[in-house]
Amino acid sequence: MNKKEVSLSDIFSIIRRKWWLILLVAMIAAAGAATLSIKTYTPVYKSNVLFYVKSQKTDDGTALNNDINSVNWALKVINSYTTLIHTNSFTQMVKDEYSRAFPEDSALDQLSTKTVKTMIAVSSVEDTNLFKVSVSAPSAQTALRMGQCIENITPGFIEEKTGMSDAVTVADRAILPQNPDNSKHMTRNTLIGFALGSILTYLVLFFIDLFDVRIKSEEDLVNNYTLPIIGTVPTFETPTNRKKVYKYGD
Repeated sequence: MNKKEVSLSDIFSIIRRKWWLILLVAMIAAAGAATLSIKTYTPVYKSNVLFYVKSQKTDDGTALNNDINSVNWALKVINSYTTLIHTNSFTQMVKDEYSRAFPEDSALDQLSTKTVKTMIAVSSVEDTNLFKVSVSAPSAQTALRMGQCIENITPGFIEEKTGMSDAVTVADRAILPQNPDNSKHMTRNTLIGFALGSILTYLVLFFIDLFDVRIKSEEDLVNNYTLPIIGTVPTFETPTNRKKVYKYGD
């Protein structure tokens, strides 16, 4: 027996013969992916607070009027301020302020300081005196309330750590997010599930057919054996395989 060769016609033959099975499994996989997307989805709401860093003052107490010097000063100190906001002490102050301001809400009481820290992100606004603190939470109300707590404690916290009074003011307050910041990605996951289901099903059928050594047609004999074919035996209809219809009275 010769080594079995796979031609392009063999590949498409499997699709023609088993297209219904490939489609069925692909649809089941797509439905499973869509269901999984819904079941595992956790909404994330984001609320932002924008802070303004005041200009450096000269020795006589007057503010710098040069916009370039003002921005350069802000760029230097913003890195220090954002680092301070990433500290454990600031995160603990957020938790304490949350408990004080919203005693009826225990959303943060059950979370560790490390977990709360991951919910807070700080970024500078390029070439400005501004930096933004973003809060990500599983509920819109929690995101808003954390943002409000950060509004309240940040100016005083920075003043305490740096000794600079009124160094930071709130430029834009937190608002209640209306929609989650993340997506279920249902369409993407459904398409991926459909594609994977169809590809894997085809591969299974392909390897089953590849290792199937049974002779199913005259073409299999020609392709796999060097022996000549003298003739074929036709299928005869016999009394045992012929379906007979009896009528009343026969």
